[in-house]
Amino acid sequence: MGVWQCCLLKRGGCHLDGAPATELDDDIKNTPELSQKLFRVNSVYIPNSYDHKGKLVLWFSHFKAVIDSLGISYYTSWWSSPDHFGPDEYANALSAMIGKKISGKELLEIGERIHNVEKAFNILHAGFTRKDDYPPSIFFDEPIKSGQFKGGKLIRSKYDKMLNEYYEENKWDKLSGLQYEKYLYKCSATFSPNTKFVKCVSSSFYNRNYGCRHDLCYYYRWH
Repeated sequence: MGVWQCCLLKRGGCHLDGAPATELDDDIKNTPELSQKLFRVNSVYIPNSYDHKGKLVLWFSHFKAVIDSLGISYYTSWWSSPDHFGPDEYANALSAMIGKKISGKELLEIGERIHNVEKAFNILHAGFTRKDDYPPSIFFDEPIKSGQFKGGKLIRSKYDKMLNEYYEENKWDKLSGLQYEKYLYKCSATFSPNTKFVKCVSSSFYNRNYGCRHDLCYYYRWH
């Protein structure tokens, strides 16, 4: 998950945003059942598993956005170990500080909005699409030479499947990796009916490059 999440970071590849230590926490109590309870997938403690990692990466993207916004070290959180704090604990602490009740679920929804605004910024200013969510080819072509995962390398077909799952969970377009206008309105107060949307690709361009018609991918311009 760490290598893959680094490829999806909005600020560029970095272990400080893209490599949760939770995945490598080999405490005996870290069972598939605990993984399912905390993250709603059962594979978080299996580093070389591709199963459900698209969902897991998205969960951590929302969670990390919350931690950064609170100004708290992520080593106090589930990012590092399930023994540490999760969304509900942070929500309780924040509620006590601001005098307004907020739930862990609401915190993750805030993280979702941050995640999508950052994605929109990169689409506008860097033109990022699906092709930018892949690692260098060496990760697919050359096996690891030493260490715990010696001989391993990424399998492109499984990577593509994970990426599709990630886009589906994000409610983004799978072919391009771009966001939908209607979802941005729904997920973020940053966007309103007065926001100007500019199409990033024409239907003919999309048909030529992706083999189908598509009119719902957008770049963004704020006024």
